[in-house]
Amino acid sequence: MRLRDDALDLLSIQYWKNGGSFILEFGRRGRGPLQTAWGPVIPEESLDVVYLPVRDRARIQERDAPPDDTFAGFSFAGFGEDVAKYERLALRVARSFPQVDAWLSRREIGPDIARFIGA
Repeated sequence: MRLRDDALDLLSIQYWKNGGSFILEFGRRGRGPLQTAWGPVIPEESLDVVYLPVRDRARIQERDAPPDDTFAGFSFAGFGEDVAKYERLALRVARSFPQVDAWLSRREIGPDIARFIGA
């Protein structure tokens, strides 16, 4: 969660249900609590990306994922105890953060960014 004067930037890690890969999902909303359609009010400090409308979300995905991989997660399957592989993966993902900022501020879709299309 990143607080701005007029906005709240949210980012979460979504793991593939079968393990071994992840994506980062993110979005921006105005400041303040959220009144849900089903009743409860969610305080700002408890908000997560899942509360945002689909049109207000995007994700960082593996751009080289196979075409049939709809999750397109960053794979760490088979890394075992090889710390260097985890570090290389973390650096690859971190290089996409400027694209996240561009999407949050201008809705600019970079090469590693995909619009959220739902589950």
